[in-house]
This record gives sequence, C-alpha cells and structure tokens, in this order.
Amino acid sequence: MSKRTEATSVAPRLLTIKQVGEAVGCTPRTIQRLVHKGGFPRPLRLGDKLIRWSAAALDTWIAKEQQAIEKEA
Repeated sequence: MSKRTEATSVAPRLLTIKQVGEAVGCTPRTIQRLVHKGGFPRPLRLGDKLIRWSAAALDTWIAKEQQAIEKEA
C-alpha cells in the first residue's frame, strides 16, 4: 500500500454544508439554524471561509435522532 493510500484511508471525511443538507434533507439555512440552537453538530472551521462537517459526527447525530424517534414510537 502506498503512503498516499494510507493517508487517505485514515483521513476523516469532511462534508460541505450542501452535502450535509443532502444527507439529512435540509436546506443549508435550516442546518445553520439547527447549529445555532445547539441541535446539530457544530462545523469545523478550517480557515476564514472554509467550513466543513465531520461525516463521523453527522453519522452519530443521525443515529441518535433515529434512536430518539424509535423510543417515541
């Protein structure tokens, strides 16, 4: 396995707000509102204008939301 392949297989997957919206079925503005209210994973600020979400954090949030829904049913 090359060094490049090793590095990419361990690197965390980071998503844009558009990708996050597509994954959860929300608009980017709705995601921003949820983050502001504290009901959604906070983004990672990687620079002044570079904002990404951790795919792992998003997957965890989705799993928790699904468990909450199942408990209510």
